[in-house]
Amino acid sequence: MNGLREALDAWASKYEGYLDTGLLVDSILEPLRPSARVNLLRISREELIGDLEGWGIGADPSPYYGRAVFLEGDPGKLPHHALGLYYLQEHSAMFPVVVLDPRPGERILDMTAAPGGKATQIAEHIGNLGTVVAVERSRRRIKALRANVDRMGAVSVMVVQGDARSLGFREAFDRVLLDPPCSSESSLRKDPWTLPSVKRNDPETLSRLQRSLVRAAWRYLRPGGTLVYSTCTFDPRENEGVVSYAVELGFRTLRVDLPFPHERGFREYRGLEFDPSVSDAARIMPYHGPFAGMFIAHLLKI
Repeated sequence: MNGLREALDAWASKYEGYLDTGLLVDSILEPLRPSARVNLLRISREELIGDLEGWGIGADPSPYYGRAVFLEGDPGKLPHHALGLYYLQEHSAMFPVVVLDPRPGERILDMTAAPGGKATQIAEHIGNLGTVVAVERSRRRIKALRANVDRMGAVSVMVVQGDARSLGFREAFDRVLLDPPCSSESSLRKDPWTLPSVKRNDPETLSRLQRSLVRAAWRYLRPGGTLVYSTCTFDPRENEGVVSYAVELGFRTLRVDLPFPHERGFREYRGLEFDPSVSDAARIMPYHGPFAGMFIAHLLKI
């Protein structure tokens, strides 16, 4: 364990002066309690908690999100999961859709949708009254996306296999969610032993992909539409750097406020200067609560 702590300290040192690196490593080494999103299309949170307790599974309501619970035991093997009464999901990963704030009757695009957590969450928020286009490039991953859409009863979701950068849409959507491939540093809270594979990810290469997806999102959104850009990493090159690029394209940032402590976006990082409006974004850190971590920016097409 001492060797792991030293390795995490060395990795976290790149954030010295920007984040509380001691707290970051301490929180990564603490177990993360499983969380789930209740499928209100099928059951209320109170009913689910009572039912799970009858099966010997401890369940506590989240104080931050009225559709979420924290769980004990092995909830993935219960019939409630197979029946789509809940979706096992890391808690901070639920908040991009909260910020997106989808409304019934809207057309909404999830650009990189597998395995389906956020697409089915959008469907729940709109009560299946609207259209959710969920795009996934990978044939392997799209199987999980389709299975989860079916399991959760998300009949408003249309699954599309393809590259989200080259879809045949033009100013067709009211809202777009972009949660692109990233260096996944927040996964360390779930399993700190994955540090070697996390360190192999290249933020520079990933940021180029992320920018190309943001360019596509600009084409797909109607004027006045909104984009939520989120990642499960802490690196500013993939976060503030991409948001600054979105501002150059013509997006305007909207302030992200969350019902718990969080960091604001950085205006600079180790010689990189970002648009001042990136401070409207929010960075959820593992030391803010029962979270793995998430960066969330809200952007308006003007």
